Amino acid sequence: MQRGSKRWIACLVCLLSFLGVAPSGWVQARWSGSAIIRGRVVDATGAALENVRVRLYRGTYDDSFYSSTLVSVGETVARGDGSFSFSVPGGQYTLQLATPRDQAAQWVAEPVSLRLGPGQDVEARIEARSGGLCEIVLAEEATNKPVAQARMSIRERADLASGMSILSDATGVARVRLLPGEYEIEGVSCEGYAYDGPSQAVAIEEGETRRVALILTPTVRGVVRDPQGRPVPGARVRIVGAGREEALSNQQGRFEIAWDRQYQFRNAVSFVLVAQQELRNLATTMVIGRYTTWLEVKLQDCPPLAGRLTDPSGQGIAGAGAYVTMCACPTGATRPCRRRSR
Repeated sequence: MQRGSKRWIACLVCLLSFLGVAPSGWVQARWSGSAIIRGRVVDATGAALENVRVRLYRGTYDDSFYSSTLVSVGETVARGDGSFSFSVPGGQYTLQLATPRDQAAQWVAEPVSLRLGPGQDVEARIEARSGGLCEIVLAEEATNKPVAQARMSIRERADLASGMSILSDATGVARVRLLPGEYEIEGVSCEGYAYDGPSQAVAIEEGETRRVALILTPTVRGVVRDPQGRPVPGARVRIVGAGREEALSNQQGRFEIAWDRQYQFRNAVSFVLVAQQELRNLATTMVIGRYTTWLEVKLQDCPPLAGRLTDPSGQGIAGAGAYVTMCACPTGATRPCRRRSR
């Protein structure tokens, strides 16, 4: 092997070790001031667990926010006898079982905190257990259709920084294995849907499965354009008879609005979408189908409606409010003019 290649490999090993990992299966170079973490993963009976992924975090302190955070610095897999090891510089560390991406883990365990001085070797033991399983069922409002690829976070109620992200599968179910305790489900999001409900509390017990149902409201997305086809920012969009939701188009004219198909007209097969840009006197209506998900909305010039409010004697009334009410019908023939208050 050429001298340059040897030097490159040595540099790579040193870099990985400095970042906190010369994981199991690597030759762990020992340098002055380094420390070795040797550990085992076992079950409640003390039997070794193999092929369990172990992740190492290093504690860091942020002077700007006067807070400490855990930064992942390495991951390894327990050997056949449950053993694993890391070569690291001295510092504060935490060992945890790694959670598989977007699926429930087989085991859970309490984190193990370690403080290592320069050149110190430590032994660690991670006792894994089955914990409890939480199943979060996500369905579309009205149709009860499963909602796949919905992402949410779940955290311990007593620890705001303990959240993990999970994803629903093709059947609309997100599964996560947890240690016994009180948890909060929040931050539910999915393209094409909105969740307006509160965060959900769930209690997990050892060896049991808890199921939580969440209902998501479909959204309509689209872009608003002016008569010349240019995107219109700041246009107000709403769907008549489908809830009180409103949306404003962004700088690219795009919008997304949630709508409740059961809100007022439970058996309706079509609804009326109203879009207005009051500063430019532009507006339009569109009839949309019950399962519409995308729209190109083209506004039209709409002259302002002006008038005068008087009392029975014909005298003008100052400070009175006037509102224009639109009669929405499935044909979409009615177009709203600009609403004015005088």
